[in-house]
Amino acid sequence: MNSNLVYVWLSIGSISFFSFLIAAIAVNANRRQKENFYENETIKKIAESPDSATWLLEYMREKNQRATKKYLRGGLRLSGLIQVAVSIGLLIFLHSNPHTAPWYLVGLIPLLAGVAKLVYTYWLAPKE
Repeated sequence: MNSNLVYVWLSIGSISFFSFLIAAIAVNANRRQKENFYENETIKKIAESPDSATWLLEYMREKNQRATKKYLRGGLRLSGLIQVAVSIGLLIFLHSNPHTAPWYLVGLIPLLAGVAKLVYTYWLAPKE
């Protein structure tokens, strides 16, 4: 009886997790769609205006470039954090192996690569 409750709990948990994941993706896609729509409408209005507002178009293009750079830097930070977490898990997993050779030190390779990503994004990346 107890093992059936575990399976029920796991199935409810997995259904809930994937439902939340789908909802989060849908909300994010809807937000981006609205942002793109409003930005395109603004560009249309600027293009239709009699006095050519090239400075405003230039500003919007620059704003888009800044947002893209910020998004890429955030992705690099996230990938660095994930890589550090996975390598720490790898270190712990391989350290629990009873072999005499220090195979767990293999986990230092992705750990140092993740730390390098984080150092770059926080201190070495060009600021806006």
